[in-house]
Amino acid sequence: MLEAFKEKATDREGQVLRWEVTNKKGERGWVPERYLRRQGKSAIATTGYDTTTLDPSEGDVLTVIEEDTESGWVWCHDNTGNLGWFAIDHLAQSDR
Repeated sequence: MLEAFKEKATDREGQVLRWEVTNKKGERGWVPERYLRRQGKSAIATTGYDTTTLDPSEGDVLTVIEEDTESGWVWCHDNTGNLGWFAIDHLAQSDR
C-alpha cells in the first residue's frame, strides 16, 4: 500500500500523469497514475515500478533503455552505469 499523496503532475489539458507517493518505509517517488488504484488518500500499486531518478550534469551522456512517452520520462543509464528515470523534455539528441 502506498500512502500520502503529495503532489501530482499534469499535462497541458490538466490530465494527471503521475503522483508523488510515499511507501510504508517512508521512501518517496513519482509513479504514473496508470500504475495506481487509488483508495482515498492511499493507493495500491497495480504493477511493480522503480521510482529511481537520475540527476545528471549538463552535457552528461545518457543511454535510453526504455521510453515512456505517456508519462514523458525515459529509463536510462549514465556513463557510470547508474540506472533511473529522466524527463524526456530535458534531453537533447547526441551524435555519440
